[in-house]
Amino acid sequence: LTRIAAYVGRTKINEIYADPETDTGGKEWRDHFKRLIRLCGLGFAPNLAVVLRDPVLTTERMQDICCILNGTEIPGLYTREEQASLVQEMQEQGLVEESIVKP
Repeated sequence: LTRIAAYVGRTKINEIYADPETDTGGKEWRDHFKRLIRLCGLGFAPNLAVVLRDPVLTTERMQDICCILNGTEIPGLYTREEQASLVQEMQEQGLVEESIVKP
């Protein structure tokens, strides 16, 4: 039903998952979140996140999902350099004023 609703709403589906064979430290999982956040914030296109239930859906990963659903950030998701890069892109697109951004 989720995929049908996304199709009707012309929404891109983004699957968030992690392969237990390759995602040893949670990097792949967090990279999926980074990509989704970038698409939603800078892509200007409706997006739908589908979290696939898999054997590596740990308590920590459920906390990541809860943080996103509650509208807060995932602690430690971005490095300072990545944050600065995102802020610069947002400023270039006129999405945030320079005076609002804190150093």
